[in-house]
Formats: sequence, C-alpha cells, structure tokens
Amino acid sequence: MTISDDDESVRLYEPHLANPASKEYSNVKITIQHWQLRDLVSCPDTSSQVYFVSDHVLRCLDTKTQKVTRAAHEFPFAPRSVRINHGLICVGGGEDGQLCVNKLHDDLKRPPLFMELGGSINNSIFIWDRPCGTPGLLVSNNDKSIKLVDAHRWNMYGELKFPTQINHSSVSTDGKMLVSVGDTSEVFLHNIDSSGAFHKGPVLQGTGEAAFATSFSPSSSEFAVASQDGVVAIYDTRNLGREMANIYSTRPTRRSGAIRTLRYAPAPLDLLLFTEANGFAHLVCTRNREKHQILRVPTAMPYRMRDIAGACFSPDGHKVFVGTETGLVEWNIDTKARQCFPSRAPR
Repeated sequence: MTISDDDESVRLYEPHLANPASKEYSNVKITIQHWQLRDLVSCPDTSSQVYFVSDHVLRCLDTKTQKVTRAAHEFPFAPRSVRINHGLICVGGGEDGQLCVNKLHDDLKRPPLFMELGGSINNSIFIWDRPCGTPGLLVSNNDKSIKLVDAHRWNMYGELKFPTQINHSSVSTDGKMLVSVGDTSEVFLHNIDSSGAFHKGPVLQGTGEAAFATSFSPSSSEFAVASQDGVVAIYDTRNLGREMANIYSTRPTRRSGAIRTLRYAPAPLDLLLFTEANGFAHLVCTRNREKHQILRVPTAMPYRMRDIAGACFSPDGHKVFVGTETGLVEWNIDTKARQCFPSRAPR
C-alpha cells in the first residue's frame, strides 16, 4: 500500500490489531539527535512507565499520573540510542563511542558509569544474557565494528569487525544467533556457542539499501530487518536461503517512508511493530502476515506529519507507544482477539 502525505481518504485502521482510538501525552518532548537513528523510547518493566530522551537527559513518564520525572543523570553527550533491560539503562552517542550505564530505579543516588569505546558514533546498543550469567552489551559503531562490553566488570573485552558501518544488531531470544545490519544491503549473521563466543555465519543479501533496525521473534524462529528503502524483510532462521516475506511502508523509496524502529511483541501475541520516519506506525500479524494495520500518528497541523523518535510495546504486549518530538501516543492492542486462534476445518 502506498499513501501520499496528504491522503486522508485511505482507511488506515483495518484490521483492528489495535484499537484505533489513541491517547496522547503532550507533556513528553523527545529530542531526535540524528535523522536516521530513532530508537529513543523504551518501556522495560511496567506498562505505566515509559522512558524517553529529552535533550541530554533520560526522563520517565508515568502514564497513570501523567507525571514526567528524571530517570538518570545528565549525559555528557547527545544520546542517539537507548536500551533499557536487565535492570540497566544504557545510552550511547557522541563522536568517540561514548557509552553511559545507570542502574534502573537507582533514584539518581550514584553517578553513571562512563566509557569511551573509541572508533566513531555508537549507533545502537543491545543488552543480552551471556552464558556466563552476566549481561553483555553489543554496541554497534560507525567504525565498522560491534564493541563487546561486560556490563558487570565494566570493560570492553572484544569486538567484531565488518566491511561496513554497523547501524543495529540483535541477539536471538535463545542466545544462539546475532544479526547485524549497516550501511549496505547485506545482513550479517554470527552463530553464538555455549561459551558466548561469536562465529561468522552466512551473509544474506537484503532489499537494496542500508538498514537501521533488527529484531528476533520470541521463539527465535524468525527475525526481521528494516531498511531505508521502506521494506521490512522477514527471515526464517531454519531456512536462510531468502526472506520469507517483505512488508512495505506507505511510501517506499521515499525518505519519509524509511523504516527506523522495529519490534516483535512478547509471546503469544505474534505481532510485529515498525515505524516510518514520520506519520505512520504499523502492526503486522506474524502468524500469516495477512493482517496489517497502519496507525496514523495524530497531528494538530493538517498535512504535516510528525517525525517519529521511537516506538515499543509494553512488557506484556498490551500497549504500543510511539514517541514524537511533541508527544507520546498510546494504542491498546486487542489482546483478546490475539489469544484466539481460528479452528481448523474438519478433515
């Protein structure tokens, strides 16, 4: 489906994977620090607390009280990516691989841990469960590498080298595979052994342009890659010959239709969320990929769409949050319908 920027006649809200009625929090102001990097919204442990970047500070919105509070100390650089998981707040940015880590819910009692990883801009961060039992950070850097950081000992213990700048990486839920994408159309895979070591796997050919987001399904049976040409490519981890499906933004090949954020919902909802650079968020049913709902981000100015700064599911998957520079929008997932499976016809 292709939609022009001023087309209000298209029925965007069928089928109802989410309730089309949205709620907006206008007291949220999110600062986009880079026109391509839009991973600045997180909802890690409760559906009533959403974290976002505002200038050089991480803030938290309580959706019950609508109160916004500071969640971490001010960062000494412009944050370009945020990852909150495993009780950690990890923020990357700067020009020399700057990285800050805070404890979640630390009440600002202790200063953050700060590290310069070197290289260039940190484009994204992924937190994963290392086999040794401590969380590890995978920091995708513009110097054609992924920096491997031990979040417990707070040291960089290695790096993975690539032939291009790396924009985003994800580890599968079962901890056995790493997928990485960058400034070419290639999709780089690594296998992870029981010790946590990474071994080069196949390199897949993507859809044609640079990619900026990756995500694995909860079962680790598939992963998705989102590219700048407005395509989400879905791959089966058991059969990597070619992508299983391609899903398109409303404006493929246009800058406004580039896909910047990508998330699978928690099990058993079987949903995939992705956002365009401005205007639209998408929900796709991953059971058969036939149901695809497009959510228009509300705007007070007709014919002018708002830039999207990030998006995420709540931890239980019951809500979707999409952040912009002028507010945060919430939709409710139809979880009752998602937990019903069609009966099979009698043989």
